[in-house]
Parts: sequence; structure tokens; C-alpha cells
Amino acid sequence: MNPLAIEQTFDTVGGVGRAEKAKENVAVAPVTPAASAPSAGAVAGLIRPLALAGDRLLPVVPALAGLLPDRGLRRGSTVAVSQAGPGQGATSLALTLVTAASAAGSWCGMVAVPDLGLVAAAAAGLDLSRVTLVPEVAPAQWTAVVGVLVDTVDVVMVRPPPHLRIGDARRLTTRVRERSAVLVT
Repeated sequence: MNPLAIEQTFDTVGGVGRAEKAKENVAVAPVTPAASAPSAGAVAGLIRPLALAGDRLLPVVPALAGLLPDRGLRRGSTVAVSQAGPGQGATSLALTLVTAASAAGSWCGMVAVPDLGLVAAAAAGLDLSRVTLVPEVAPAQWTAVVGVLVDTVDVVMVRPPPHLRIGDARRLTTRVRERSAVLVT
């Protein structure tokens, strides 16, 4: 039985439907018997995960690897670096977290980190040719700027504004997870 014989024509032009005109120019391919179809093993050999488990981690310097659960920065995560008081080294620690990823070829974004010294960052191992720096951002624009960087680079180091709304923080962490980026605060 011709497979086109069961097709109904609903759209007609001048008494002859488009499907009927198409029948004249269509060659029907023969149905392949199941014996010549590829085996399940052959098909399974063609399937690969999009990202290997090791690719989901960005490297960190060996001195900090033991402090992180997976010995690296897991893509899709947010890492918070806190300090006991002013001048306690939170910026240096956050910078040290991202330097190995930068040296390995990852792009980094830095947003509203005013006390970041670029000479010291380069000396620590940050590849400045792979850094997008946004030194100052108006608090009303901070979430949008960070969101754009999360969409485009692997690691984003930020200093959140003092009154970041909880809804904005949640949307950013969701975006980080969806984009497989790393946010270091």
C-alpha cells in the first residue's frame, strides 16, 4: 500500500490539493528491515555526555583545593568568602580562588571590587587578557551587570551592594546554575 494513499487533502487550489501535486514528484523510500538497523551497542557508542564530570570543575590553587568539597570550583555554584572585619584578606582569598581557573584558560569577570589591584592580581597568576573588569556599578544596575557577565564568562568575582534584595540574589544564583558559571562573592 502506498503510504501517501492514506493522506487526506485539506488544502485545495483549483480543485487539486498541494498534497496531490506533491505525490507526483515524491519517490517513496523502501522500508529497511529490522535486521539491517544498527545494534543497540553501536548506537550507545555514539552517545556521549555533553560535559564530563571533570569538566564541571574549574581548578584552584593546590593550597585551597582541600578546602573545597570537590577540590575545585564546581560550575553552577556560588562561593562566598567572608571576613571577620575590614582588612582581613577576603579580596585576596577570592582572587586566589579564581587565579588557577584564569591560568587554565577560563574567562573571568570582576564587578565592583574597588580594592582589587591589577598588578597584584597579575602577580598572583590572574591572566589579565582574559578578565572583564567593571570597577564601579550603580547599585540599581549591579544585578543586570553581573547577570550579563554570568552569561558570558566562566567565573565572576563580585562585591555585592550593601542592600542587595533577596529576590535579586536568588535570581542570580539560579542564573549561575543554569549557565554553569561560578560566582565568587
